[in-house]
Amino acid sequence: MKRSLSILSLAVAGSLAACSSSHEPDDVATAESAVSSCEVHPERSLVIVDRRVLDDAARTGPGGAFAFMSVLGTFFAPSFDATSLITEQFAPPRVRHHWPLTPEGKLDRTVAPYRLLGIVLRPEGTWSSLGELRLIFEAWNDGALGELVSFEYGIDWRKPAPTEAAGAPAPASGAAAAARRAAWVDAWRSLERNAFASTPYVDALASLVSAVTREPTQLRTIAIEKREGSPAGAFRFSSLGRGGWQGLQPTNVAGTPPSTWNTPGFTWSSGGGGCGGWSGGSCSVVDPLVRLVETGEQDLRRGSFVFPAELRARDVVGTKSSTWGAALPPPSGWAPDRWERARTILSRGTCDGCHGADTDNASVHHLIPQETGEAKLSAFLRDREIPQRVLAYRAALCGPTALPNGITPATIEVGGECATEGAVVSEACGGESKRYAVCVREGAKLVLSERTSCIDDRRPECTSGERGPEVACAKCGTKRDSCWDFRWSAGFCSNQGVCEPDETSDTTAGCAAGSVRTRLCTSTCRWTDYGVCTAR
Repeated sequence: MKRSLSILSLAVAGSLAACSSSHEPDDVATAESAVSSCEVHPERSLVIVDRRVLDDAARTGPGGAFAFMSVLGTFFAPSFDATSLITEQFAPPRVRHHWPLTPEGKLDRTVAPYRLLGIVLRPEGTWSSLGELRLIFEAWNDGALGELVSFEYGIDWRKPAPTEAAGAPAPASGAAAAARRAAWVDAWRSLERNAFASTPYVDALASLVSAVTREPTQLRTIAIEKREGSPAGAFRFSSLGRGGWQGLQPTNVAGTPPSTWNTPGFTWSSGGGGCGGWSGGSCSVVDPLVRLVETGEQDLRRGSFVFPAELRARDVVGTKSSTWGAALPPPSGWAPDRWERARTILSRGTCDGCHGADTDNASVHHLIPQETGEAKLSAFLRDREIPQRVLAYRAALCGPTALPNGITPATIEVGGECATEGAVVSEACGGESKRYAVCVREGAKLVLSERTSCIDDRRPECTSGERGPEVACAKCGTKRDSCWDFRWSAGFCSNQGVCEPDETSDTTAGCAAGSVRTRLCTSTCRWTDYGVCTAR
């Protein structure tokens, strides 16, 4: 079943698991005219779970683009023997039990018991970010074992496109950078251009995956997120990042406070010899989560909230029914609905909140493994996340002019009520750029989705190393803008004076009560001497 966002004329998957593996390749919207009109089918390009694609024999076999060890192997340092790390991190006992061994009794890396669960593409549509790719694997041996591993790659224009050699240097001119961006966009577009699940489609997808995963040092961000379930219904998140002599090392999971913060009356201490951070200068804060929501409410509603460094954990444990912060009373004077709205936005930015009750996600995962067939999507991913991701993807393919201007110039408030399902709202986010949200259904309400990232025109403004003209500053100095990453970066004023021409300054020093002396700033931005005392 499909639902449509009529304003965008986009087909959004109501259930991406509706296709049967016995179907022939779907040739709907494969004509160039459909691509030119920026029509987007998210099940073909944004959240790909169809087993006809993911089980392609040539790509899942040893060395294939969709093989677990092919992807994992790109993370290791060149001379590192990864046997112990693989055993520790990716072969816990219940997975190791299903892992075939070599004649020497070691784990056979060519047949790791992980299969590709889904490929998630998130093009950002900005100049610096070409997007994010996630490859999600599940431990598998005639049935899901409950272990999921997500490989996350962030891409920018420095990364060679699929049509380029792996070691191609970064573009040296704006024209070359624009050409590389266009090559990446064309690679994304090919996913919509080819008949779904056809050989050309799978070839294009594999080429895209291979181009992203090769040479991790050229990627903007790299992370491996592990999600482990338990019979009791709890789940555990942990993360590995690029670094260390192995090529990987444990890293903190961002935006995830200790579970104790969800306990009424809990007192947080910064420890050591100082205070600071978001605590407002107090070394001890009762119910720190309440304090965090209270002080960050406006940023939460505007979508600009940034989690403090304190909100990081190495290992996160939650439950299927968790609603992070729901047990805590609202700040003094807050109506319950005001507290719930701000609390929910913050909670959805954490592991526990995003994968628990605050997204109505009883399964923990937003891509839900099935014993047979393809993964299901959570309602939150299907109904809230995908519509706003389609906006960013459409802008990446066709530019921001392909998006509507929006139905209101007002600031977008995440979770705010709206009137028309599928309507698009936009707001300015610097220069000519805009970001967007879409009106989606959440239970009985219609609310605004999370925002897209800030979408610009994706054209280089200048050539790296170029300097702008010298311009005057207010205090007689000068400054020159410079070009960095093919975008103008504001310069700093130098050779400044001490004041602005015609500025005045008064002093009562040496004067009787009720009188002052005045000095004037000259045209060379220097103060004259103070004059005689005069009555005010």
